[in-house]
This record gives sequence, C-alpha cells and structure tokens, in this order.
Amino acid sequence: MTRLGELDGRPVVVKVLTTDDPYWAQRFAHEHRIYQALEDIPPPVLVPALQHIGEHVLVVEHLPRGRRAHRTVRTATSAADHRTDGRSA
Repeated sequence: MTRLGELDGRPVVVKVLTTDDPYWAQRFAHEHRIYQALEDIPPPVLVPALQHIGEHVLVVEHLPRGRRAHRTVRTATSAADHRTDGRSA
C-alpha cells in the first residue's frame, strides 16, 4: 500500500508491506537496500531520500512531478570529467 503524507511538514510517500507473501517481502527488502545504498553513494540524478524505515514501512521524500528540485544533488564527477573530445563542459 502506498500513501502520500507529511513528516515534519515535508511531503512524503509512505509504503507499507501488507502481506506475508515471500515474493513481496523480498521486493520490499530489496527496495529498502536500494534506498540505503543511495544514501551511501548518491547518484548524479535526483532520487527520493529515505526518511524513515520500519519493519514493514518505508517513508521516502515525495518529489512532485513538473517541479524543479530544491535539494542539492552531489555527484562524484563533473560533466567535464566525462568529455573525451578535449573541450570543457
């Protein structure tokens, strides 16, 4: 089950595992690991930040469509580091 809500005045998405089915439990655990990995090594694109984790609950930042992100995204390298034609980005 997925619901929109607020946590400390910020919009969030609440994801609740509502079944004991091993397939969905495994998917839920995988998603949890992905969000934790994204906190350790932020990607070069904006992704929802993990706000809270419980045994059967994930709460992540809600990123509304069509709005520019206000959160700064850290990147490991700049675009210039990826150029191979000798020009700067």
